[in-house]
Amino acid sequence: MPKQEGQKSKLLALLRIFEQQTDEEHLLNVPQLVELLARQGILCERKSVYSDIDALNALGYDIRLRRGRSGGYWMATRPFELAELKLLVDAVQSSRVISKNSSDKLIHKLEGLASRYQGTQLQRQVYVVQHGLATQSLGIVLQYDFWHSPPHKISFVFSTRPQSSTHTASSALPAA
Repeated sequence: MPKQEGQKSKLLALLRIFEQQTDEEHLLNVPQLVELLARQGILCERKSVYSDIDALNALGYDIRLRRGRSGGYWMATRPFELAELKLLVDAVQSSRVISKNSSDKLIHKLEGLASRYQGTQLQRQVYVVQHGLATQSLGIVLQYDFWHSPPHKISFVFSTRPQSSTHTASSALPAA
């Protein structure tokens, strides 16, 4: 039986705190975790938080500790990296088949997969100008997040060019 009210939900509440309020740049130390739990009506001691963090790690959650003066704990591994979430957000926003309302709902759900700090980086606007042309494969892979983050700005103009019958895709590749 729990010693105090709210102890049964403490592990779940601690997991939500790590998911929503921590990332590699935003750490929480144990006194801060105790305070955040207390705000939710879950009173606990410092020692029990250490064992709860061990329990979360044993359950497969990657909670890491950075030692030092400004150290603390954070959730190190998430289902999606921030760059992957940005790519998904941009794909949703630029889709011609998803309404603005549905797009906003999907993006809000994607924000929940990141910390609240990283979630603010997902609130961006992608403008797509359609010229009535089908998107063509460019055959290049960009370092997407690098080029989309400040101070870089990149834009594309797509146009059609007739393909020459003398050049094939295989002739453009270097010989092995």
